[in-house]
Amino acid sequence: MLLIGAACLLLTRVSANGSYLDDIFLGLLIFGAGLGAAFVASQIPALAGVAERESGLAAGLVDSSFNIGGALGLAILSTVAVARTDAVTGGASQDAGLQALTERFQAAFLVAVGFGLLGLLAALALLPRSTAEEAPAAAQPGLASDRVE
Repeated sequence: MLLIGAACLLLTRVSANGSYLDDIFLGLLIFGAGLGAAFVASQIPALAGVAERESGLAAGLVDSSFNIGGALGLAILSTVAVARTDAVTGGASQDAGLQALTERFQAAFLVAVGFGLLGLLAALALLPRSTAEEAPAAAQPGLASDRVE
């Protein structure tokens, strides 16, 4: 989620007269890596502890949740972008020029940065915590307590 947020922050630098390499390429490269990592990282805990015969159902639920979340996020970001265009142009014209278009993307990317940070905070809050007693036993296999006598 950190990579996704950082990528969206980089994409806020897009300018009306910029180029693909200067304004977009690095942000999209980092975004792709972040999205791939987020997808894998969400699959692992979601499928942990699921019985083998129910793993297909669990994977389908996770994939559906990922797709619904993406669609909802896109709808929210599109709404922000349109609202920003209306604010820049005063609602007078749909074709207000490149500056209005650029500002709408910048506003949407800033909201996406917030989504990335919220996702990061949620992931950190939902990480399983190990107790002090579990950690040493797991780190030192073959302790006397593990032996069968």
